[in-house]
Amino acid sequence: MLGAHIAFDKSEDCARLRDRWPWMRIALGLSVFLGALCWHWGKQIEDANFGLADLLVGLAAMCLLIGAAPPRPSRARGWLSYPPHVALGTFSYSVYLMHWPVLGFVQRHLPAAWHLSPLANFLFLLVVGMPLILAVSYLFYLGCERPFLVWRRRAQSTAA
Repeated sequence: MLGAHIAFDKSEDCARLRDRWPWMRIALGLSVFLGALCWHWGKQIEDANFGLADLLVGLAAMCLLIGAAPPRPSRARGWLSYPPHVALGTFSYSVYLMHWPVLGFVQRHLPAAWHLSPLANFLFLLVVGMPLILAVSYLFYLGCERPFLVWRRRAQSTAA
């Protein structure tokens, strides 16, 4: 909410904040810092410091969105406007809802019997888990989210 406020508020204070800070560089710096911390911590210690990692991801995302929000063209704005990214955005809430249960299932049941190394497990989750998460999320979107969005649009057009 703070990021949305800074990005879209019309006040002079927010305009100064938008223009004064290098939001994209801050997002990149936070992302690199988080990557280095996770590399240094390792998996078990990163899990123990999940709150800090989550905070850094949130701050980096906020800075990315503030940096991409101004109406002037930018590389970030172009990247976020790329049609596959826009398509992913249509069911991103379903991805948010479904990623954890699917990831938990994949991580706990499929590679456990294979005794994969941490790197192989990560690659397995990337190559198999991510497409599975996207597929399940899209099906969830089609069955549970989109019908209500269509219903709401119909109700709004009928009311108008």
